[in-house]
Amino acid sequence: MRLAFALLLSPLAAHAEAIDAKPGLWERTVTMQQQMAMPPLPDLSALSPAQRAQMERTMAAMGGRPTTSRECVTPEMLSRWEDFQKDPQQGSDCTHQVLESSPKSVRMAISCEGGATTGTMQFTASSPEKIDGTIDMVHRKDGVERPMKMTIASRWLGPDCESATPE
Repeated sequence: MRLAFALLLSPLAAHAEAIDAKPGLWERTVTMQQQMAMPPLPDLSALSPAQRAQMERTMAAMGGRPTTSRECVTPEMLSRWEDFQKDPQQGSDCTHQVLESSPKSVRMAISCEGGATTGTMQFTASSPEKIDGTIDMVHRKDGVERPMKMTIASRWLGPDCESATPE
């Protein structure tokens, strides 16, 4: 669960090209499918309201229900694919290797938890107002492989970030 959260929000280590997309308010819908037992729920009372809201969205997404959030995307975040969904407050032990990159798409290899979790992520900007992506991962532990797939649909809502809901 924490891994999925980190993947969505972590800075990426490799370099890719600028994104052909508009800065401003974006809405992101994430749907996650995985084959694994849910871990015990963490104590959410110790988290800040923003961290708790993000954790609740992540847990709902892990249950296969789409979750939607809004984010203000700056021109700097669009300068590289790595920065598009970056959250400087979150750390990650994941490394990313850019395999292919253009202003309209990126494909990266992912390795997390010392190689226990590996996979690929791919994002495509079909227009300056729409970015879709998939993350396909396999987590290996105790001889068991647990696949996980996330689909991400992001759409530009407008140049004004004032209407962004607090995350």
